[in-house]
Amino acid sequence: MRTFILPLILIASFGLSTPVLAQDLGDLIGGIAQSLIQQEVDRNAYVAAQNANTVSAYRDYLAKFKNGQYRTNAENALARLGTPVEGSPASAAQTEARLGITAAQRMSVQRELTRLAYPTYGTDGIWGRNTRNAISTWQRDRGDKVTGYVTEEQLRLLARGTAVTPPAENPSLGDLTAAQVEARLGVTAAQRVSVQRELTRLAYPTYGTDGIWGRNTRNAISSWQRDRGDKVTGYVTGEQLRLLTRGTVVAPPVEDPSSDNLTAAQTEATLRLTRAQRITIQRQLTAIGYDAGVADGLWGSRTRAAISAWQRANRGAQTGYVNASQIKLIASQAGTDATAPDDSASGPALEESLLELTRAERTDLQRRLVQLGYKSLPTDGIFSSETRRAIAEWQSDEGETATGYLTADQVRLIRVETGG
Repeated sequence: MRTFILPLILIASFGLSTPVLAQDLGDLIGGIAQSLIQQEVDRNAYVAAQNANTVSAYRDYLAKFKNGQYRTNAENALARLGTPVEGSPASAAQTEARLGITAAQRMSVQRELTRLAYPTYGTDGIWGRNTRNAISTWQRDRGDKVTGYVTEEQLRLLARGTAVTPPAENPSLGDLTAAQVEARLGVTAAQRVSVQRELTRLAYPTYGTDGIWGRNTRNAISSWQRDRGDKVTGYVTGEQLRLLTRGTVVAPPVEDPSSDNLTAAQTEATLRLTRAQRITIQRQLTAIGYDAGVADGLWGSRTRAAISAWQRANRGAQTGYVNASQIKLIASQAGTDATAPDDSASGPALEESLLELTRAERTDLQRRLVQLGYKSLPTDGIFSSETRRAIAEWQSDEGETATGYLTADQVRLIRVETGG
């Protein structure tokens, strides 16, 4: 009975009438069976490639199944392994990255796309979804391959030669806004990353060193400018860029803290306290009864209030900012050495601890390290000596200092290398 009903169901589902049953049913069932078999062979081939998780295995799958249902998955896997398929979005992204496009060029491209009626909804040098969509539409209309990433030739067409060599800052151009002054500097991606690192080192957290100057970085720049006594704009000038660019940082002159020309914030800024030293001072304040909040090296309103309360109790001006003599006095009252920050609050271990990785996040990172070929077992969320060795080996292979402790940038890189 069942063998009779199944053909009828197939006939009904494909809209066939009974007269064609004899001549077409065999072909129909044979075609369906062949399709199902092909799908199963495709799936098994991809599973085999996935289990091997090697470049050759995924390439072999793509060669055998040019229109396979798992083609996109295989291409994504090859991108994660660092060998994207030529012409794929991942390959296009790598090609664009190698061009080293400056912030000024990015803004120029956005302006040109908008002028050509491909709106990017902003000309800030940050190529997000809107800019990528504009590039894709422009590529499609030109008959180019649509990737959303520009080639060298496309960059030349869109930059229009107006932003390749930005003019040096001209102090006489007083009608320029702070944003325009910064844009004229043509700050490179590498310089942007260096500025973020230096600001974070000086305890003005940017919450990321990815070269993208969003709200957090602008706030950090503003706070740094305020503490220096500069005009607060959130945008850097040529001089400020030179000060903050890693490797060319100019130490501020050592001035007499008693000088009437210096504000309390400027006096503190000249001390160039490291993050570890700031953490030590927070702990010392808390130890002597002035709650400075979490000892994280980030001096927010709570730490400033604690400093002010301590200054009031010690009959000093309540500024919320410390000078050298006050640092020594705080240390003396806490019974510690002002010049020797707690070793546990410094170095790579401190930087990793400030990431506040959850156990689930640690477990995920261990699994990703294993996926990249670094033995980080067991994957239990506990960074044992085995995990530290795996991290150090990965850092060494990436050309980084092998500390065994992760930075925020390195966590992001591991995630990118394993598919995000």
